[in-house]
Amino acid sequence: PALTLDNLSGGRISLSDDAGRAVLLNFWAAWCAPCVEEMPLLAGAAAQYEGQGLAVVLVDVGEEVGVVRDFVDERGLELPVALDMNNETSYVYRVTGYPTSVLIDDQGRVVDVHRGVFTDGAVLRQELTQILP
Repeated sequence: PALTLDNLSGGRISLSDDAGRAVLLNFWAAWCAPCVEEMPLLAGAAAQYEGQGLAVVLVDVGEEVGVVRDFVDERGLELPVALDMNNETSYVYRVTGYPTSVLIDDQGRVVDVHRGVFTDGAVLRQELTQILP
């Protein structure tokens, strides 16, 4: 499904910005301990696979902008963060718990949905093989 949301800098993030790329959308919240636990894995994957066309977008669900900004700043996260302030996007993507990662191929098709935390890099790499060339 289409996605266009505000980001932390007052701009917008849209899936159409990443047309032709594989995308991992990660739905999360700052209060979610497993979400916090997997952030370094997601950042590492974004850096490792950027050359293969991977985009990782963090979608914070239902939190105030200040809370999200503080979280991102405290952890030095450099991934794009979209704000699903009213939970509409998470509803469209049928997110029922956090974290949830939606893997989208370079044709814009949802290939898989991973519910729960990525426990290690091997599990994440295995999931990414479904969407990376």
